[in-house]
Amino acid sequence: MSTAQDRDRNHLLPAFRNALEPWLAAVEQGGYRYQIYETFRTAERQAYLYASGRTRPGPVLTYTLDSAHEYGVAADGMVLVWNGQAWVADWSAAAYNRVYAAVPPARYGLELLGWERPHVQLRGVNGADLQQPASRWATAHGLRANVIVGSTWPPVTPPPAPTPAAIPAVPLTPAMPATGRVLVPTRSGWRDARGERLVLPVTGETVTLNAQAANGDVYLGGVVWPD
Repeated sequence: MSTAQDRDRNHLLPAFRNALEPWLAAVEQGGYRYQIYETFRTAERQAYLYASGRTRPGPVLTYTLDSAHEYGVAADGMVLVWNGQAWVADWSAAAYNRVYAAVPPARYGLELLGWERPHVQLRGVNGADLQQPASRWATAHGLRANVIVGSTWPPVTPPPAPTPAAIPAVPLTPAMPATGRVLVPTRSGWRDARGERLVLPVTGETVTLNAQAANGDVYLGGVVWPD
């Protein structure tokens, strides 16, 4: 694994990326310039930074070997100001305070570390008192250290589910094949009365017989007779 600095925001965890990007957009809309300069860290990178001011010359850069960076839920940024000729980094606490006061990260699900002004991370990673190891939070969320999960911005929206094909309506009275006659008695004998007006003997009502026999002839003697 490498000790090189990683600035790729695509290497951040989606939950953190989805909070960080709207905050960065709001910072820019507020008239400030804030540039992310470090995102994901390998264990080797974290150990390298931890050694600064301890086992190798330089200032103390970090206070832990269990950083939120190793899970892709933290990023470091710098405030840029115009000096009349170019945009340059302003590392002063006052510069960071102006940005954080104008656009509070907490409104976007982020939190700050009071002792490390460039650092912004996903809220809750170090517990309510900021003393919980990041590894405990990661274990609870099924994450392993130094493994890039990755993210995209804007988030990829899955395509809508296809509309189910229309189910053809089933006729309530499907037509029956004309395989037989519907016969009623007359003075001259039985006659196929389909489509004719008939009289119901009980009520005297007239009806039109539209039924068809499915299996052979059907005899309606004594039930109806021709009008």
